[in-house]
Amino acid sequence: MQRVLLTLLVMVILTITNLMVPLCAQVEENDAKAQVTRNFLRAYLLKNESITPYVPGKSENQFAPYPFTGAVQYSTPKVHGNQGVIEFKGTVNDTNFPQKGGILFYRHDGKWHVRQVLFYNNIPMVFGLPSRSVTASDRQQEPTLATMGAAFMSAWKRGETREMLTRWFDWTKMPNDPIKGLTMSHVAITTCNTTWGDPYVDYSVRLTYRWGILSYTMTMHGGLILVQEDGQWKVRGNELVLNW
Repeated sequence: MQRVLLTLLVMVILTITNLMVPLCAQVEENDAKAQVTRNFLRAYLLKNESITPYVPGKSENQFAPYPFTGAVQYSTPKVHGNQGVIEFKGTVNDTNFPQKGGILFYRHDGKWHVRQVLFYNNIPMVFGLPSRSVTASDRQQEPTLATMGAAFMSAWKRGETREMLTRWFDWTKMPNDPIKGLTMSHVAITTCNTTWGDPYVDYSVRLTYRWGILSYTMTMHGGLILVQEDGQWKVRGNELVLNW
């Protein structure tokens, strides 16, 4: 009898687990979600055009709902020049998201702002994020980032978008800085929904960097959260999933 009950319990757990895993499906190349994803990735990775047409313009659409359940652990801030990061660990209520990541900071005109929140298992080297605070000047900035990060995440948890925006740097308005020799190809896209209902795009893309007769190719994997604004799909670029 105990063995039967144990078997039934295992079956129930497996069923619940399967229900928690989002079912993603391939999309047609001309699908609107696929098109905005390709456009966003091209502008974001190649930096050869404005990203503004592909991200939300309205304040209420800038951030998805707070994704964490339970307490979130934060590392000591790491600062280098005008960049900073606070890494975190916490349970996310969606299986598409790694349980780790980082809050990115950028100092503009002498003032620190939150730039983006990235979800990743390993910090991507291409972002050039600091691995530690090297100089005394960098270390002096750590308390400022810790306070700002805590306030930003608290506002996110409470759903106070306006308060979040007071601490956010609108990186989408930065001038283009094309990366010479970098091309993008072989974009594969599947879509599903987050547990809170937003469309989620899982993508892979091949980047090739050429200089002279030499070249280097890498395949990137990640996820984007979409939102519909005025009848068009936009990418919530302030939160990125990176499975690189």
